[in-house]
Amino acid sequence: MKEKRIATAILTAFTIMATPFISETHAMSVDELLDTMRDAYEQSHRDIEDYTIVTDMYTAYHKKHIVDGRPAYKTRTETSGLEDMGGAGGSATVSRSDLFDPEIYDQIRASGSYEGMETVDGTRTHVLSVPSINLPEEDIDMDVQTMQNVRLFIEPDKWVPRRITFDVDAEIEEGQIRTVSPEILMGDYRNVEGLWVPYSTTMLMEVGDDILSPEKREEARRQLAQLEQQMEQMPEQQRQMMEQMMAGQLDQLRDMLEGERMEWTINVREVKVNSGLPDSMFE
Repeated sequence: MKEKRIATAILTAFTIMATPFISETHAMSVDELLDTMRDAYEQSHRDIEDYTIVTDMYTAYHKKHIVDGRPAYKTRTETSGLEDMGGAGGSATVSRSDLFDPEIYDQIRASGSYEGMETVDGTRTHVLSVPSINLPEEDIDMDVQTMQNVRLFIEPDKWVPRRITFDVDAEIEEGQIRTVSPEILMGDYRNVEGLWVPYSTTMLMEVGDDILSPEKREEARRQLAQLEQQMEQMPEQQRQMMEQMMAGQLDQLRDMLEGERMEWTINVREVKVNSGLPDSMFE
């Protein structure tokens, strides 16, 4: 399902970790905000060569590489479960979409504007607005290449994103392009060996008939029913493994198919740091 692949691509591209720095709650320039974030990022990641985040929807592997003398991370994302609503198959993509990759960082610095502070889930955040961000050309497997009208809501105590909103042009059907406006909420941050990891990430997006037609909804319902029937016929141990792997996804999918708004929550199950990921995983 294209909506889910778009969500996964953006979530993995913008799951950015930082470390506590100086608590700043006053108005800041774009340069001051970005430099403070980057300093915190580099400090927290100084001794981290790779890290892996296992969620109930995908596993993201991150490997440090140096660009123009500064650290950034390549990401390999492996999805599982309901990738195309046709079964338990998955897929893998490799990208270098890191906020502090110079190709992205320089775009934000050049065209970003500071909009003051807003409250997200009871937390005051700095708001940074960017007209558009072009993801690196190497990310040919990404469903999204350009993000428009981007707004980043940054928590100043940890220097981590709490909310991201943007517009993207997505191919809903072959040759049919629609603008969708996802919203990503990140919370339950936990410190894992210096990394601030959002253990809960929620994706919100309107899915009216122009995005998911009645015919597509009905087709998805049939595929979902077939999947549930296949699971019922599995051996007990295999069925329990599938249910554990897709915990919560089926209920969220049912709700999406019956409504006009997609709400998908991803929960982190495990974080591994410096496990020795090989470079070959990111080629």
